[in-house]
Amino acid sequence: MGEPYWLEPLPPEGVAAYGLALDGLAADEYASLDGTLDRLGAAGLELLEMVLANPDSWDRYEASQWQTVADWLAANPDDPDHEAMRRYLDENRRIYLRIYLRWGRRYLGWGVFVTRPR
Repeated sequence: MGEPYWLEPLPPEGVAAYGLALDGLAADEYASLDGTLDRLGAAGLELLEMVLANPDSWDRYEASQWQTVADWLAANPDDPDHEAMRRYLDENRRIYLRIYLRWGRRYLGWGVFVTRPR
């Protein structure tokens, strides 16, 4: 599963910025990396493997999604979902560039965690 985690506590102005962009974000919505391990254990899961994103790999991951949606928009101009997908793409880029680049690189990490039941 993919899961964000705090690299260090997010200051109140960062919580407010993320909350506005993401329709409400509580500071405790994510845990630290150590706290993520605790949450997995509390859910009865054993951590087997993890791959943690660095800022460059996270940028490439996000940008590849923008490219995929932009390609779909170009190929499907008459699709009934076209305008909704255009809004999604525009909003996703704006949030990433305005919020993540300001607050996320220092405070927020992301990883893929491979688990199994204990």
